[in-house]
Amino acid sequence: MTGTAHVAGPAHVADPAVICPLCSESVDDLLLALVHPDTESPAHFDCVLREIRAGERLEPGEQVCYVGGGVFGIVARAGRRRRGVRIRKRIPYEPERGSPPWRNEQVRRLGQPAAGPSTGRRRGV
Repeated sequence: MTGTAHVAGPAHVADPAVICPLCSESVDDLLLALVHPDTESPAHFDCVLREIRAGERLEPGEQVCYVGGGVFGIVARAGRRRRGVRIRKRIPYEPERGSPPWRNEQVRRLGQPAAGPSTGRRRGV
């Protein structure tokens, strides 16, 4: 027996009332959002990147990159063959204290099995 399985919508889509504190527009995907350090509300990754770039003086060949864990860095290629990366400055963005409730909810949802019937075939059917 064949058919199409119902695929549930993404569990990480935000309520339209969630507004980025940097651009005042809706945050549609909380999994891509960062915690704004002053408000602890979700902020668009691109808005945070623009904010950091605007506040930093970059030398030729440098760029702002996300290095992980809520930290950005000013980086440049390093080494003779320019294969490595040198982080000149680390820029912590997200607060070090615990995660806000909106992020904890996303983590909780990710840990649950997907809703809807299985799309895989069972043996003997």
